[in-house]
Amino acid sequence: MFYAKKFGGHELESFSYKNVSSFESGKSVMGGTITFFASNNKVHLKWINPPDQASVFVMVVRKRLDSVSIAPPQEVAPKEDLIAKIQQLAGLRDSGILTEEEFTAKKAELLAQI
Repeated sequence: MFYAKKFGGHELESFSYKNVSSFESGKSVMGGTITFFASNNKVHLKWINPPDQASVFVMVVRKRLDSVSIAPPQEVAPKEDLIAKIQQLAGLRDSGILTEEEFTAKKAELLAQI
């Protein structure tokens, strides 16, 4: 969350760590600078004093970004595999291993993947 006091008001911007695509940091005569890029937004912090505080902040953000886990994409089974599974389930239902309710529930679950 970023807050900037302005003459006659303020600005507030917030976004999740998982939306941060990159950031830049630097040091100038006036102090440290940091720019965040997230979800097509840009937040620029400047005049961070003492400049060493910008380095500490960058270190904390890097650590937090490294800990944000990105969920791996779920694999989608080919339609043929799903149809074969439904046929197997039908065989189990016909042999009495699965009840009609169990078969119907699992069939709906598989069809939702198509």
